[in-house]
Amino acid sequence: MHSRMTPAHSSNIDGYTYLGCKYLVVAFKSGALYRYDEVPQNVADDFAAVHSKGKYLNLNIKNAYAWKLLTATDLENLLDSYPETKANPAPKSARIYTAAEIAQFHVRYPILSVMF
Repeated sequence: MHSRMTPAHSSNIDGYTYLGCKYLVVAFKSGALYRYDEVPQNVADDFAAVHSKGKYLNLNIKNAYAWKLLTATDLENLLDSYPETKANPAPKSARIYTAAEIAQFHVRYPILSVMF
């Protein structure tokens, strides 16, 4: 499964991603990659929310939408064409708090005293 895909807790599906309100891409544990075309946002949202993704895919997506078997290169090209799936930017550098600021946190949030 590609790192830009959402992992799925499924016996058959490894992960998925929804691209541009158009494509639902599903990675199977077998290594197969499928792109389902013209999948509406509400169907993709339901797929993401259900407990049994394989059952939902079989009942609501597989025979309802055109599909294409993808290669790893196809997937990479597809993901690159949708900027919302690009890897997350590097995180901002952590802020260093002064001892006085930390003391204020402890006064404001006493539970922190237990943690630190």
